[in-house]
Amino acid sequence: MTAFSLSGMGQAAGAASLSQVKTVYLLPMSHGMDQYLANRLTHGGVVQVVTDPSKADALLTDSLGETFEAKMKELYPEAKPVVVPAKPDDKKKEVKEPPADAKKDELELKSSGPEHAPVAARSRGTIFLVKRGTGEVLWSTYNDPAIRRPKDLNRTAGKIADGLKKAISPASPTTPAGK
Repeated sequence: MTAFSLSGMGQAAGAASLSQVKTVYLLPMSHGMDQYLANRLTHGGVVQVVTDPSKADALLTDSLGETFEAKMKELYPEAKPVVVPAKPDDKKKEVKEPPADAKKDELELKSSGPEHAPVAARSRGTIFLVKRGTGEVLWSTYNDPAIRRPKDLNRTAGKIADGLKKAISPASPTTPAGK
């Protein structure tokens, strides 16, 4: 009984997070699926698709892993620490700035990082909705069109959009969940 209750609370918390998603940024997907999804999500009024990742509540992607994490760091760089300047009358606590050359070298070291591995094959047909900031996967689905023709990709995008709409919309009190 307790395990069932706890799983119900987890689902309720997940549903609450999903209902907060109003805007999404779509990462490029294989076979142009991001374009079909943008059309279906917008046309169906599921969520607002944004072209500026800083305005997104969540991201839609067809891959997770190192490549996705690198893209997240590129789109949402970590905030730089705030340096509080020392008081002019307090010489002991004065923060000394390193020479300008040192900062330049330090930045070069940070940005030169390891080379990224070649992009691995994407997981065909799996789409993930990832919460911005936390990287938490809020929702996922699998819909792989057997044929990659535009009308098949569009139909698959419609199924994905419908599934996301159902997941985001709170269940009506008169309709039992899952029906």
